[in-house]
Amino acid sequence: MPTPPVAAVLGILAVTAASIVLFSNGLTLSPYKTLHFALSYETEFLKRGLVGEAIRRSGASPWHAAPGLFTLAVLLLLCGLYALAAHAILRQRADPTMAAILVALWASPAAMPHLAADFGRFDALLVLLLGSWALLSRALHATASLLLLALVGCAAMAVHEIAFLVTIPIGLVLWAIRYDAPVISLRTLPFGIVIAGVFALVWTFGGADILTREEVAVTISDRFGADDYSIALILLVLFGDISQNVVYSALQVGRLAPLREHLEYVVIMSGVFVLLGAIAVIIARSRPGYAWMAGLACLAPLALYPLGYDHFRWHSFVHINMTILFLWVMLHDPGTTKAVITRCRARQAGIVGLSLLFLGVGPLGVFTAFDLERAPLITLLRPSAETSDAFSGARDKPSAAFRQP
Repeated sequence: MPTPPVAAVLGILAVTAASIVLFSNGLTLSPYKTLHFALSYETEFLKRGLVGEAIRRSGASPWHAAPGLFTLAVLLLLCGLYALAAHAILRQRADPTMAAILVALWASPAAMPHLAADFGRFDALLVLLLGSWALLSRALHATASLLLLALVGCAAMAVHEIAFLVTIPIGLVLWAIRYDAPVISLRTLPFGIVIAGVFALVWTFGGADILTREEVAVTISDRFGADDYSIALILLVLFGDISQNVVYSALQVGRLAPLREHLEYVVIMSGVFVLLGAIAVIIARSRPGYAWMAGLACLAPLALYPLGYDHFRWHSFVHINMTILFLWVMLHDPGTTKAVITRCRARQAGIVGLSLLFLGVGPLGVFTAFDLERAPLITLLRPSAETSDAFSGARDKPSAAFRQP
């Protein structure tokens, strides 16, 4: 019988392998995927950030030859970081209940299955950058750690501007908890200025995805000139594309039947909601000074709801941020780990069942909650229409042994 640390690591590896095999389409070679990994959409209607713009102008793509290997490397690095954190927590307090919790959080449709299934949207890269900072910061002084977080935040925004909401706020909260420092202070003021400045550059000149048009720099140059700082220019930069995205998002909401999908999401994820809620209450009690800021940082991705129709992608970031926060607090406060174990011990069998259910149902979609028609568990219980038609067609055809020559 393996010890809890070993069992957790084996479970995390199994979830990762199953997610890559069952759900990931990122390993498939295609020009579209290659452009994803080059951080640029040359054949699409937008380009991604300053990095994508630089690659587009140079005509080079560092991963053009093997995008599938790049996908696999990022997913395995994420798995390694999570396994290290889980092992460290269980070394402090080896308990099978905590091992089951850590595996269930990793197996959630909003976590590893989602990242594997929708790798091309750079969510995994943003999480990997944040996780890398968390690992390195454990050996750094507070000021050096904050400087590294600023560098990581700038790199994340160059990958995708949504990092301004989905990873940087939670990173700042993690830093504050680690060094028992205030989130808003003179020390963090330069950090905020740097992050805001880089965000403004990416937003304005990087061909950003959600907030501005790809051709905004050309529009500014044509209409106002390079040195124009008029009110009209400021309004264009700030609000040039938001109204268009809100209208487009509303149309998508109407087309994609969100009520049914949200109900599916609530039903399937109800178990993890209870689990996350119980842990959140414990952490709020153990860290009351950071509770409100941590809550805002975890929920910040939901602010993107009206600006883009990737509804369940924002839910995935909330789940991932909460998971990272829980790991971080438990790593630095064994008392919190003990309280979580005590609270969840009676539900251990249900937590193990959640992991199996999640792998059977499948990952969150970007535009829809779950692709239930093609989920492994669903297709086993109820073959899809395509499978049924193929089976019927094969059944109606005479076998090779009885065919006429």
